[in-house]
Amino acid sequence: LIKSAHDNLKDYITEIFKEPFSKKETERALVYILGTDKLSDDEKKMYLSGQERTISQTLLAEEKDKTLAIQLFLITPSWSEVYDYMVLKGNKVTEELSSYISHYKKELVQSKMVEKDKEQELLTKLTGTNVLAFDTYQKILDKFNQCEFTNTDLSELEPQRVALLISKDMIKYTAENTKMLQSSFDEDIQSKYILQHKEDFVKDYTAILYSAKLATILLSSDKLDDFEKAEIVKLLKTSDLEGRSEERRVG
Repeated sequence: LIKSAHDNLKDYITEIFKEPFSKKETERALVYILGTDKLSDDEKKMYLSGQERTISQTLLAEEKDKTLAIQLFLITPSWSEVYDYMVLKGNKVTEELSSYISHYKKELVQSKMVEKDKEQELLTKLTGTNVLAFDTYQKILDKFNQCEFTNTDLSELEPQRVALLISKDMIKYTAENTKMLQSSFDEDIQSKYILQHKEDFVKDYTAILYSAKLATILLSSDKLDDFEKAEIVKLLKTSDLEGRSEERRVG
């Protein structure tokens, strides 16, 4: 009977697809169907879509089978599975992995995070890029609340994602980050970063390049007291005087 089913798998799949239990395949059957060369990918997708059971990608030998399983959401949702598949694909978050994370975002938020070094890699690849849909990005971000970007180039990140990272204190106050944010994002983002790190900012007011708009935002903020605002004004006046002196020398 088993040999007959194996030899006539396509007919077997076609018939059983009509039955209610066709979406309740065993783990062993899922692995076999994903790996067999007796069915096309389209036939596998038709039969395996909507299966109730999930499996680990460690049970699959071929990369193409793992990719198909990820596409069909057949891999049990966990951060270990996400990390392993990302590594399999050359440390890239592919389109199918992005869809998988979006599909299982609720389950992933509730699942255990991987080890610290792997978590940092996931942080960079998942939240340091625009690859995930923003609602998924928001949902999973709290899983990385023990991590932060120290000197990672986030210049290509969408402003709303940068603002979210700042609000969750995930962008460390460093000279490199300050330079990156000031050269790549507008004053609204810059001011959020500065005010989020007020204690570091007030240690050295000269670490910031002040545009008129940035100065206006900071001087209007209730997060800075009068003394702190006065220090900013001193810098602005000094900068203005130096600029005028330079103009006179050039003239």
